[in-house]
Amino acid sequence: MTRNINAEAQPELPAPGSDLSVRILAPEEFIGAVIGELHAHDAAITEMVSEKTTITVIAALPVKEYDSFVRAVADVTQGKGSCKTIELRG
Repeated sequence: MTRNINAEAQPELPAPGSDLSVRILAPEEFIGAVIGELHAHDAAITEMVSEKTTITVIAALPVKEYDSFVRAVADVTQGKGSCKTIELRG
């Protein structure tokens, strides 16, 4: 018997205008550049936490901006920063 995994998974595409909640980790020396990129990509910062020499930023980022934002974070942090999706926000 063959199963249709796609039908069972019920994949959902984000609606236009949806936001992603993202977590950005960056060395503190790059945080100004990261915040600049967040503003340039129409994101809203919801939380910032300092942990030794690393800053964690939680932000709401438009879905359409995600790919270019991830590349921008890598560029402005010289590959030392990272961005992960936490959840899709309707």
